[in-house]
Amino acid sequence: ILTRGTSSEIYPLRIYAFAEDGVLKESQTIYSSADPIRLMLPTGTDMRIVAMVADELTYTIPENPTSSSLLTSKVPQLQEDTPAMIKELAKGYVVSHPLQMGVADICPTASNATVSLQMYYQMASLNISLSGLPEECTMAYVNISSSADAISMTGELAGSQKVCIPLQ
Repeated sequence: ILTRGTSSEIYPLRIYAFAEDGVLKESQTIYSSADPIRLMLPTGTDMRIVAMVADELTYTIPENPTSSSLLTSKVPQLQEDTPAMIKELAKGYVVSHPLQMGVADICPTASNATVSLQMYYQMASLNISLSGLPEECTMAYVNISSSADAISMTGELAGSQKVCIPLQ
């Protein structure tokens, strides 16, 4: 499993195997590079393998997912000294721990099969800079419309929301 981040960012790594009907057949959570990755899957059966890195403090992860289950981001984790008004505005984005996900369709034909999987960020990265604001301006925020508000376990975007990012 290849990721877009450094090796320290990929744990816990969650791996799921879904049958064609979307039912979860096997899953595993890997906490370090010393943990072996091994799924026991039936041979000759089409399966969809999903690998993801999603921090539980940042994302709502279904306990017993199907392939159509949705992952959503929680309220952004802001610094403790962030004013309450700014915390109330914040929604629809993450400060750190961007979601990474990879999907592969397989049909194991032997008792010992391998799959190579590339994970990709499922989020955009924005750099926003404002200048020329008057001195009396004590708060600014950026709204981004039509952002997806969830992603399925197989990488399909769902819903739409208005993201509000308070700036300090």
